[in-house]
Amino acid sequence: MAEEWRREVIDGRARLQDWFGQEVAGFAYPYGQFPPHAVEAVAEAGHSYARTCLNATPSVPAADPWRLAPDAHFRDPELWACYLQAKEAGAAAFYFWGHSYEMVEEADWSDFAGLLRRFHDDPDAEWGDLPALFSAPSP
Repeated sequence: MAEEWRREVIDGRARLQDWFGQEVAGFAYPYGQFPPHAVEAVAEAGHSYARTCLNATPSVPAADPWRLAPDAHFRDPELWACYLQAKEAGAAAFYFWGHSYEMVEEADWSDFAGLLRRFHDDPDAEWGDLPALFSAPSP
């Protein structure tokens, strides 16, 4: 089982990079769950970090980039409060996540655009690249 998991992670990253023509730096554990051997497989595949579905504010700096707990899901009704909490704590970043398949109707995309506008309008906010926030140590 561990060897199959390892092969799928390594092959999956290679396929995605070939398909999109760019590096795939991060990994999202399926359903946020991972078996004990998963962390080593993700690191061996060349990823810089791996995300769970647990929430922790502030999420960055990450205590463990191989088991990264983001701040919030983009539909969390407390997302803005988490953002303000991360700012107050002096977090290096605010990391929210979600999937495009969760946006079914035009109103979902409009709501998301409004959220992005709120971040954009905050003079303290800067957009960044998550892998640049840390150098992942070996698991």
